[in-house]
Amino acid sequence: QTSGALGGNVVTITGAGFDAANCAGRNTVLLDGVACTVQSCTATELVCVAGPLSSAQPEVLNGPRGLLLKTYNVTSFSHQFYVNDAPDSVQVQTEGMVGRGYNVGDNYIEQAEGFFVPPITSNYTFFVKGDDYVDLYLSTDEHAENLTLVAYTS
Repeated sequence: QTSGALGGNVVTITGAGFDAANCAGRNTVLLDGVACTVQSCTATELVCVAGPLSSAQPEVLNGPRGLLLKTYNVTSFSHQFYVNDAPDSVQVQTEGMVGRGYNVGDNYIEQAEGFFVPPITSNYTFFVKGDDYVDLYLSTDEHAENLTLVAYTS
């Protein structure tokens, strides 16, 4: 594991045979080709700090890309959303959140689902824009019960 573009994650490796007498001099750690600077070690444990990714080695995330966009046509608008309703259309958007466009159409709800995987540990600011109501929820994992409202319009 590396620690994003800037590095800095502390990694602890347990095993056997580390050279505790000459810890940094005799033990070399690479994480996916990126140097992890050895900080300390015993015969059974080594602690290092992951280095930054080089520009020639961009971080690649495996798996599908894009947002799953579900559209629900409704007869009247309610800010309350019913997650058990079947969507009227479903598509995957790979170029960001496009939706129907701003101020286009009436009486529909769009729900976009996806993963935001930050490249580094930092503070992030999210903005939302929409015609009528928009809520943006984030979670620390894939479980809906951990969602937190982080941005909205009303």
